[in-house]
Amino acid sequence: KRFTIGKAGQTAPSACNLTFTENKDKQTFTATIERTEGAEYSFDGETWTDGNTKSDCQPNTAYTAYIRMKETDTHFASDVVKATLKSPGLKGNEGNTGVTENQMTAPEILKLKAIAGRKGISVQVTVKPVAGADRYEIYRISGKKTTLVKTTLSGKTQIQDEKPVQSAKYYVVAVTKDGSVKSAAGAVKAIRLAKGTKIKKVLSTSKGIKITWKKGKSAKKYVLYRSTKKNSGYVRVKTLGKKKLSYVDKKAKKGKKYYYRIAVVTKSNPSPMSTASKRVKRR
Repeated sequence: KRFTIGKAGQTAPSACNLTFTENKDKQTFTATIERTEGAEYSFDGETWTDGNTKSDCQPNTAYTAYIRMKETDTHFASDVVKATLKSPGLKGNEGNTGVTENQMTAPEILKLKAIAGRKGISVQVTVKPVAGADRYEIYRISGKKTTLVKTTLSGKTQIQDEKPVQSAKYYVVAVTKDGSVKSAAGAVKAIRLAKGTKIKKVLSTSKGIKITWKKGKSAKKYVLYRSTKKNSGYVRVKTLGKKKLSYVDKKAKKGKKYYYRIAVVTKSNPSPMSTASKRVKRR
C-alpha cells in the first residue's frame, strides 16, 4: 500500500519589522522589511517575492509590509504577519507623521533608560499619558532610518526596545481606541549607549566553556549572555566585576553548542551586546 503524507504547517515570523531609509534624491524613501531566513515578502499582500525593499516611497505616507514563511516541499506557507508604518517627512520635518488634524496633545517621553536585563540589552521608553489616548506608537530614529519599535498595550505607557542601537532618538504618537485619530509626533529624545567590547576567545575545557573578552572603556562591570542560536535567544549567564576579563561557564551542558555575547556596563549606561562569539561545543 502507498500512503500520501500531506504538508505540515509552519510557524509565522515573530514580527514584520519595517524601516525607511532616505534615498539619494532626498525626496523619496526606501522601505525595507527585516529579513528572516526562509521568508518571502510583499508590499501589496498579493505579490510575494524574495525582494524585501520598496524604493519609491513618498514622504509622510503610510505603507503596509507583509512577511510569511515560504511554502516548501514539506510545508505550507505560514500565516501572514504585517505592519504599517508612515514614512518620515523630508529634512526639517524629522518625526512628522503626516497627521495635521488631531484632537490630542503630542505626547512627551518621560524617561529613556537602558537596561542590562536577563534576556539582553534593552531601552525602556516611558511616555507621559495624554487625554484621549488609548495607546502609543514608539518610533526610533537611527541615522536616516525611522522604525516603529512597538505600540503599547491599551492603557499602558511603557515599552522595551529589545533591539537598541548605540545612538538613537525616540518619539511618540498617541492613538485613540478606534485608531481614527493620531496626535502629532511628540518631541524627540535621544539616548546613547556605552561603547562595547568584543569576545576574544571561547574554549571548551574539562571544567566548562571559558570565555575571554577585551577590556571595555570605563567599564564598571560586564554582563555575559549565552544562546544556542547565533542571532536570538540570549539569556544572561553572569554579571562580573570590572577587573574580570574571563569566565568559565560550568553550567553549559555537555555535548551542546553555544554562542556568547558580552555587554559593558558603565556608570551611565550599558553598551549593546557584542557580536556573537564563534560557536563552541561543551565537551
